Amino acid sequence: MQGKNVERDRKRRGRASTFQGGNHRAEAVYRATLAIATELSLDAALQKIVDAARELVSARYAALGVIDEERRRLTHFVVSGVTDEQVRAIEHWPRGLGLLGELIRFPHPLRVKDVSKDPRSIGFPPHHPFMTSFMGVPIIRGDRVLGNFYMTDKLGADEFTEADEEILSLFAAHAAIAIENARLYTETDIRLREKVVQVERAERRSRFLSDLGAVLLRLPPGEELPLGSIAERATEPLGDVAAIYLVEPNRPEIVATGVIFHHAPHRREAAAELLERSWNAIQEQILTTGKPILVADLEAGETTLGFDPQALTQARFSAALAVPIGTRRTNYGLFVSLASRPITFSKEDLRFAALIADRLGAALDSAFLYRRELEARAQVEQLAELAQHRASELETVLDTMTEAVYVFDSKMRLLRRNRAYDLLLGSGEGEPVVESLRQHFQLLKPRSENGKPLSYDQLPATHALRGESFTNSVMIITPIADSRGDRFLSLSGAPIRDAAGQIVAAVIVARDVTEAKEIDRLKDEFISVASHELKTPLTVVKGYAQILLQRLRSLPERATEIGMAQQILDQTNRMAILADRLLDVSRIQFGRLALEKQSVDLAALVREVAERMQVGIVNHPLRISIKEGIPVCIDTSRMEQVITNLLSNADKYSREGTEIDVALERHDARALLSVRDRGYGIPRDQQPYIFQRFYRASTGERKSGAGLGLYVSKGIVEAHGGRIWFDSKEGKGSTFYVELPVRDRC
Repeated sequence: MQGKNVERDRKRRGRASTFQGGNHRAEAVYRATLAIATELSLDAALQKIVDAARELVSARYAALGVIDEERRRLTHFVVSGVTDEQVRAIEHWPRGLGLLGELIRFPHPLRVKDVSKDPRSIGFPPHHPFMTSFMGVPIIRGDRVLGNFYMTDKLGADEFTEADEEILSLFAAHAAIAIENARLYTETDIRLREKVVQVERAERRSRFLSDLGAVLLRLPPGEELPLGSIAERATEPLGDVAAIYLVEPNRPEIVATGVIFHHAPHRREAAAELLERSWNAIQEQILTTGKPILVADLEAGETTLGFDPQALTQARFSAALAVPIGTRRTNYGLFVSLASRPITFSKEDLRFAALIADRLGAALDSAFLYRRELEARAQVEQLAELAQHRASELETVLDTMTEAVYVFDSKMRLLRRNRAYDLLLGSGEGEPVVESLRQHFQLLKPRSENGKPLSYDQLPATHALRGESFTNSVMIITPIADSRGDRFLSLSGAPIRDAAGQIVAAVIVARDVTEAKEIDRLKDEFISVASHELKTPLTVVKGYAQILLQRLRSLPERATEIGMAQQILDQTNRMAILADRLLDVSRIQFGRLALEKQSVDLAALVREVAERMQVGIVNHPLRISIKEGIPVCIDTSRMEQVITNLLSNADKYSREGTEIDVALERHDARALLSVRDRGYGIPRDQQPYIFQRFYRASTGERKSGAGLGLYVSKGIVEAHGGRIWFDSKEGKGSTFYVELPVRDRC
């Protein structure tokens, strides 16, 4: 009985002792929880937690590992009970393998009496402190595993007990809360610090851009930009090297100027060498394509066009960026920033660099436009001075001209006239001239060359305002205060157009040809009289020459005398033909060319004349192309004269052996005759005068003739209501055309 009571008392004392021990440990957990709950720094909280846990379970060595949310790797590893020397000896922290891996994958407590005998004891580093007993407890918050404790070597015992496991598990629950709170606080603190850094950086960059804009705005027009000080200031908000290169706008391969800044001279030299090595690639990327370059972090394996990663590594730069300086229409250069470890770049840094480059580009563009404006202004001043000089020269030339020159606008208002105008067309020198050209010419009573009055629409001035250019248009006027009577004027004129091609004015040059007309009249009268006077003696000479020739042919051995008589007859015939042509010129000039018209088949006439002349044209075959008969009303002898003249000219001015084409066609109510040669052609500068009296074109070979054939032919054709013209290319020949009206009867 007494023995039973003793055993009961012993058990009661044991339960009391256990209860007192549990109360002691609960109090220890409470104190430890209070100790870690006040710490908000994650690193400091983790250290307090692992120290408290080691003390709670009396372990010689304790460790706490925090894992990421995916349970893939340790983000923090904190130890307690290990000397600094032991920590330095450990090559790496334990990996999540074996016992530790099981704690992570299957979060439940583990106790091992001797780890050296447990096959799961792997993943610890080679120089890890020696351990025998082991206890691991996961740190869980809700359904998330935040990490784990592991304790080694129970002090005063061979192994950790179930009570140790319970107390450490209880503390792990409180530790999870403390870790979560500290992590949230730390993350929040980090984000706040980052925000503060971002705000400070944004303020610093904003201030830099504001100061840069103020500096650029205060620059006097045309002054060079302070690139050195700008590059120095740019190292504050960006990398530790800033470089600005300016190129020739039209030749970007040529560097006009460049500056590089770093506070240390040797680093500045390294940057200069790097940029020199990379210049061609950077220029190709930036100035050709206009795309920026960004090497955010060289150690992160960033590769890009422009900078050579090996060159960056050798120069000990960790990041680089480059942006173009310019506007949409012009590249002025590029801005470069280089950074050394630990600085890296981001897209935000690239955008900030682009803002710097934009401000530099705008300033350079303004300076460029200012210089160009100065150059343009200087050119304008030079042109104005030259124009003034030319205007003075022109004024002098116009006022010394004997021809009258006048300019008028689209409303016929007189804008400019020279002194000769007042003398030739005005009321007399020193007297006012009516400013309206229309009123003035009404006073001058303008008439055509044949004396017919000209209406307003027929005036040469109105032709010029309609866009027509003309030369040597003859007009008769009666000057207001000129006692000499009517004056003949030769007028040349042209329209004046603005930049859009619209006619805004016209210019006329008038030359007094009254005396020349009088000389022509006297000459025509002389020709007419001389021709008439020559006809009688030529007829007599021709008659006697024919009689003499007939008598000589009846006498023997008179060949020499017969040749002489034949020469007299031939030359008399030539003189008679010339006299006839001179008479024709006179008749045409005075409008007295008489025509004896009759209905004729023009095709038959052309064919007859061509076949007859083929006998005398021995060096040029005639190719005749006539398809049908064409009725016309003409003077047969006169039209035969025209055809003969055209064929004679083609024979005279064709290269030997070439063909002459004669064609006749009908086009509705008009008949078209063409004579084409393959000869020398008429020089362009001589073509306007080819139908004038006594004019002979120069072809390089001297040909006989008086220069009257085409003038007479033109007069004959026009008297028939037709027209005559030609096409000619020098060296390729000419084609003459005659157009006549088709008529069935006269």
